[in-house]
Amino acid sequence: MTTVIYKRNDAPRRLVQVGPESRTRIDTILADELRPVLVKLHGDYRYDKLQNTADELQELDAHVRSTLIDICQESGLIVVGYSGRDESIMSALEEAANAGGLRYGLYWCVREGGHANGRVQALVERVVQQTNRGGIVEIPGFDELLVRIYRQSGLRDPDIERKAEILFEQRRPFNLEIAERFTKPLKVNAIQVVEYPTSPYKFQTNIRDWQELRATIGQQNIAAGLLGGHVIAFGNRERIRTTFAGKITGPIEVTDIKPYDLRLTDSVMMGLFYDMIGQSLVSKWGLRKVGRDLFYLPDPKRRDASRAFRFTHGDSEYTVNVAANSSGNVLNEAFSLQLDFHEDTLWFVLEPTIVVTSDGISLAPVDQRRYLTNQEVSRRYNPRAHLMLLFWIYYLASISDPITFTFPPNEEVGVRIVLDAHYAYSSKLEG
Repeated sequence: MTTVIYKRNDAPRRLVQVGPESRTRIDTILADELRPVLVKLHGDYRYDKLQNTADELQELDAHVRSTLIDICQESGLIVVGYSGRDESIMSALEEAANAGGLRYGLYWCVREGGHANGRVQALVERVVQQTNRGGIVEIPGFDELLVRIYRQSGLRDPDIERKAEILFEQRRPFNLEIAERFTKPLKVNAIQVVEYPTSPYKFQTNIRDWQELRATIGQQNIAAGLLGGHVIAFGNRERIRTTFAGKITGPIEVTDIKPYDLRLTDSVMMGLFYDMIGQSLVSKWGLRKVGRDLFYLPDPKRRDASRAFRFTHGDSEYTVNVAANSSGNVLNEAFSLQLDFHEDTLWFVLEPTIVVTSDGISLAPVDQRRYLTNQEVSRRYNPRAHLMLLFWIYYLASISDPITFTFPPNEEVGVRIVLDAHYAYSSKLEG
């Protein structure tokens, strides 16, 4: 097992490596606050006498073991690529937990579809009970985990981006079967979601129904749903703990969203995505929301001259008025949103439409809205429909490029839902 010690908020520094053969350096390195430190607990074949037999793995160098326990007293631990099957390290972690350590939690990662052994599960449960932090986390792999952590950090490094792109391109499946003949590709109104969160919080609750859940959340920046006696939630962990005070009946753990969780369009997990995107569209883009999935651009200036949005696509320039007067009301440009999970890919499906308001902001009466909406949308043929598809992707990208929905909105730390830069295309095999 290899342990990496990193102090939060440290500036990037040179990696320092130590092992059993250089154990006397550990105290000096830690005292000088050199970070990050790579500790080879059982040695490194390049420098140390490697411990790898069953008998050797039962014991850990006394000084290294003591230092590991001390470090765990004031920190948390993320375990990746370690099964927890040797006595030496497991006993050290158990001793640290028994002494009240790992106060920032223990997150034990296993491969998707895998399981932690009983001893590991017992250790994680003990830490979660003591700290209310941690859990068993399923991950696709080590590289994917690091890329997710890197993207969650908000940092941007061209070298890391390039290496990640090359790495995942090499792992992308391919099909050698060559289709005989396709029709001409058609642009569709779907945009691929290239990044979305898959690790919400989960805890048991005494909340009885969705009405009580919504009343509990109130105006807090929390996206949450009920599932089998548990709350599944995205948001700031401390805010969740405070908001649900008295309604949490178990530890707050990290769970995973699996592909099958997204295949049902009305699933709880998909509902969380609608909620996060909706809050971001309202907060970041200034849109107004009608129901779960209809959004429109308010335009308080429509009595004089409607606000116009200009953009260039290819060699052409376009101007779109975000609202227009009609029969004493205002037709505000809008779109309905649908999320669809197809062939293990999440899609953002955007359908341009209008919302009828009385003054550019407030909704008109229902009967007027229905009549004027049908009348206007029925007149929008292909050229106009195509223009409005372009308008919305350019408008959204004008505020965030790439189009990125962050949650909680306007906070530095959170999760992201990122869209591709263009609409998808579809074609059909003939014959």
